[in-house]
Amino acid sequence: MPSISYLSPLGESAVHDTNYGRRPSLTSDDRVGLLINSFPGSDDFLRSFAEGLHDRFGEITQHEYAKGGIRDSTETLGPERVAHIASECDVVFGAYGHCGSCTSAIVRDGVALAGLGARVCLFVTEEFRDTAGFIARAVGMSNIPIVWLPHPMSSRTPEERRAIALERLDEAMSAIEGLDDGARI
Repeated sequence: MPSISYLSPLGESAVHDTNYGRRPSLTSDDRVGLLINSFPGSDDFLRSFAEGLHDRFGEITQHEYAKGGIRDSTETLGPERVAHIASECDVVFGAYGHCGSCTSAIVRDGVALAGLGARVCLFVTEEFRDTAGFIARAVGMSNIPIVWLPHPMSSRTPEERRAIALERLDEAMSAIEGLDDGARI
């Protein structure tokens, strides 16, 4: 007689969760990367944020990494590009998660960079808090540092994005050090 087996979907996760952990504070000696995911306005948001870093720390070494066009905002960087960025930067700020697929990509990129030792802070809009948290848990770093932004960002003026970027400076500094709960929701 045939038997029927029932499997529970409530088993243990096969993904090991890596804690982002405490990391050093940003200093003027750090090499800073701006990961621009090419969603509209993410470039001027991060450049405004970087101006705030320059005002606070003086001259810092800064690199920009743009994904390309808006279609590229939904794609992850790939291991070679992640390794290249991690080799050039001590700290990477990535912006922004503004839709489901670009949120997934920026979180995956951030986890990959943090896994190679870079200090990371991602910017994601509140509308995609649940998505960011789900992706962070799914790829194994549930507390990847994320600073939440108002939604939407892309329809705001450059001046509004600049003001929001500068308002989030202190929060981002704490986040890269692992002083908050990151994406945990």
